[in-house]
Amino acid sequence: MERNNNDAEKPAKPSCCTRFRTSMRNFGHYMYNSETKEVMGRTGSSWAKILTFYLVFYSVFAGFWAICMVCFIKTLDPKVPTMLKMYSMMKDNPGMSFEPFFNGNQSTLIYFDPEIKATYQEFVDELQKIVETWENQTNDAMGSLNRNCTGGDGGGSTPDRACLFDMSFLKDTPCNLKNNFGYSNGTPCVMLRVNRVFDWDPNPVTLYKFPCTASNSADNPNCTKTLEFRNMSQSIRTDIYENYIGVSCQGENDADADNIIRVTFYPRQGFPAFFFPYLNQDGYTSPFVMAQFEVERGRVSMIQCKVWTRDIVHDLNDRQGSCHFELMVSNTSNSK
Repeated sequence: MERNNNDAEKPAKPSCCTRFRTSMRNFGHYMYNSETKEVMGRTGSSWAKILTFYLVFYSVFAGFWAICMVCFIKTLDPKVPTMLKMYSMMKDNPGMSFEPFFNGNQSTLIYFDPEIKATYQEFVDELQKIVETWENQTNDAMGSLNRNCTGGDGGGSTPDRACLFDMSFLKDTPCNLKNNFGYSNGTPCVMLRVNRVFDWDPNPVTLYKFPCTASNSADNPNCTKTLEFRNMSQSIRTDIYENYIGVSCQGENDADADNIIRVTFYPRQGFPAFFFPYLNQDGYTSPFVMAQFEVERGRVSMIQCKVWTRDIVHDLNDRQGSCHFELMVSNTSNSK
């Protein structure tokens, strides 16, 4: 049979080794062309020009950036924030924080069984860790702290010296490590403190010192605060000391209030005003109050704690001037 001209033999396909050698030859030719003396497609003069251009361009860019950063840093004070008072995010209206609170689980529930140590040990450890940290900070800065702050003529915090917050009162209270901060007895202690706001100088509420009635409260902001104070229980109002930033803890609604049997504050029901304002002093330690709760067991109590001054604003949604947490002490006897 005669072979069809259309069936002419096709050229043989190059082997893998041949293709590899060709590719390497082309790559080497690209890296250096001996005929044109080019390196990666450019002559020596071309490389010199482009490298010089980018060197100058990025040097000018880096210099401009460095000048901008220096000018910006010069406007900042290492101790004083740029935005203060109503221009700051805090609007000169601090909130409150409480411990123990674990950022990891983002839960505001304090739930434990006083009969089972494992359920409350993490709360005890967290409180003790905070106390030890603040004690160490205070000891390190002891020389720069004012040990004789009494308020009034006795003076208080100054721009250069913060008042010493003596935490030795804890040893005479149920809120210490020896007593497991009350958790082993079913009466837990919760640490309360005012969040730091630079140059916030509180104006403590002096109870019953300015006349306020429902008729003139609209014209006097202080009257509104005093009337709000007077709506609180008599026990809370009488336990807040003069020249103190008062603090109170109550149930958020009537059912929660019924679950709370007693709240005891250590060392007092508030924060001494002479610890403020906070001016980023060396060794400054925020004063705290230990609130010990006795609640009905087996029930969840939603608790709101507020800080009281003449000018502070309370907002439950934004937690301004307050903090919120839930507390539940397990009733082991009923669960068995």
